[in-house]
Amino acid sequence: MKNNLKLLRLLFRSSPLYCCGYCLNALLLSLPQYLVSVLFLKYILDAVTAGKPPLSLLPFLAAVGALLVLSDLYSCYFTQVWEPKAKEKLEMMFYNKLYTVSSGISLSYYDDPEFYSEYMFVQQNIMETVGKVMNGVAQIIAGTVNVILILRLFGQIGAALFAFALLSAILTLLFQLKGAKLNHQKKVALVPLQRKRGYFFQVFFERDAAKDRKLSEVDSKLRNEYHNSVLKLKEETKRVGFPLAIVQFLTEEIPTNLLLNFGLMVFMVYEIAVERKLTIGDFTASFNGVNTVTGTMGMLFASIAQMSETGFDLGKYFHFLSLGAKNEGTKPMLPKPQKLKFEDVSFTYPNTDKLVLDHLNLEIGPSEKIAIVGENGAGKSTLASVLMGFYQPTEGKITVAGVPQTECHMKQYQQSFGAFFQKETPISAKVAENVALDVTYDALRVRESLAQSDLEELIGKEEQMIGREFDHSGLLLSGGQNAKLMIAHCCYHQKPYYVFDEPSAALDPISEYELNRQLASLSKDSTVIFITHRLSTVQMADRILVMDKGRIVEDGTHAQLLAVQQSKYANLWNLQAQYYSQEE
Repeated sequence: MKNNLKLLRLLFRSSPLYCCGYCLNALLLSLPQYLVSVLFLKYILDAVTAGKPPLSLLPFLAAVGALLVLSDLYSCYFTQVWEPKAKEKLEMMFYNKLYTVSSGISLSYYDDPEFYSEYMFVQQNIMETVGKVMNGVAQIIAGTVNVILILRLFGQIGAALFAFALLSAILTLLFQLKGAKLNHQKKVALVPLQRKRGYFFQVFFERDAAKDRKLSEVDSKLRNEYHNSVLKLKEETKRVGFPLAIVQFLTEEIPTNLLLNFGLMVFMVYEIAVERKLTIGDFTASFNGVNTVTGTMGMLFASIAQMSETGFDLGKYFHFLSLGAKNEGTKPMLPKPQKLKFEDVSFTYPNTDKLVLDHLNLEIGPSEKIAIVGENGAGKSTLASVLMGFYQPTEGKITVAGVPQTECHMKQYQQSFGAFFQKETPISAKVAENVALDVTYDALRVRESLAQSDLEELIGKEEQMIGREFDHSGLLLSGGQNAKLMIAHCCYHQKPYYVFDEPSAALDPISEYELNRQLASLSKDSTVIFITHRLSTVQMADRILVMDKGRIVEDGTHAQLLAVQQSKYANLWNLQAQYYSQEE
């Protein structure tokens, strides 16, 4: 219940009127059950039995009718006007909290399949869970009022009837608590399998994947994997569903069929035929009242049981939010590039023992241009990711002007880097928004940035959409234009540090030359780290680092490293010499 109360405080602070209106709606919806099926029938039957004239019933009928109409009017307005608007506001609040945390946590969390499954569980279930909690609280309030009203009736007729209702409701609660626990276990067990099935389903309809499916036999592989994932999902559903079926059967059979439908009827027939204690009005009101109070108390206890389940689900949500509440540094970043230093830095990815960075030591001077080369898996991209704060070192530390990375204001620290990765794709937004990566932007700076990145063809089209997800007339850019758009973004936001990770991997030699020229011009006053396999890029660097198995094994200028016989760099260069000539 602790997590439920925490959520309710959050909801009430965000939308107090909506919370009150929700509970009022539930109360008004539950009143007709008492008014019509219990009080109304008893009043009419007792009046007829007593021989009262029909006209004397009109005021009572009019009052009940007016109350029902007003409650229906309010319910229609609430569900069709008020609630949809409030839900949008709440959804935005909850997902904003998730987004804030997800944008701030280390990427190592995403590399953990168990964490990622829980993250997807939270994403997919949080609003449903919020709805269940709101509904549970409202049902508890409405049910409590109904039970109090019906108990007054039982006080006039007999406590034995209440015993039937209470016993039935208690048994229902016990079974439902067990069902809630099993249902939570079922959802947790199915999330990884549903995520896997969803992945294959998504690939079937992705634009980029469609090319590979047309040109290869991967389609049959995907279909088989999808089929297997569905089979596993069915098996797991059967495994966890069987205990739930037993609990559901017991819930419906013992409290409802055995106690109420059979036991209560036998007792009431005995009271009428043998004891002659009940009038026709009493019988009708009592029978309906017991069913009503049993249903109401069952609803009360079901709400309690459901909130037991939502407590488990909310525990995951609040745990995820707590990841963003860890103490972070507060020292601001300086606007100009400073000395960067790796001090005995080691790093391993989650759930592995392999050192991707192995006791690495490195100094990078202000505005220095560094090229990092090496074979695949040498640790080049990991070094850049750790430097940018995507991951925290397993051992050692990184400093900026002598200040440990962990003491820096992490948001400012990360935003002091401009980055260009191997596969950059624009977002489905306006050209200007892609340049600024913001919904507000300086139109003049956007045009200047497009001109600096040789994208004159997009000048005048700043308000057009890129991609056709939301606009059938959106612009479709080539690979070279995508790369230049990222350069335009870097031009718009001048950063003290840049990391270029294989930016020219998909470009032809001429486009690669132009890209390197633009990057060099853009970053002349910044610290730059080039990560590349194509060694035409490295000649513009002040220093070249050769990595192997997480260590820096060679460090020097292009000429210095070529002069070392049998050096790794010389071997790499000679392999590409047929494509690139050395500039003396």
